[in-house]
Amino acid sequence: MKDDIKKFLIIYAECFIIIFVMGGVLPNILDYVLSYFYKPGIYENSILVGNELIKPLEILYNYIHIFNSILR
Repeated sequence: MKDDIKKFLIIYAECFIIIFVMGGVLPNILDYVLSYFYKPGIYENSILVGNELIKPLEILYNYIHIFNSILR
């Protein structure tokens, strides 16, 4: 019985760590990296290109918002 409880707690802790990393830490790291590399500049005729570079950031912000909403 004790072995089953230990295995359960280990699996539970691993799942919690995976959820925390995939939902909390990884999106914030990706947000930092994307905003560091994709700083949209304002140039003549660059509206379309700027919007395409901002799309990954919008998707990432939506992912972070949904994950934080689930945790509340």
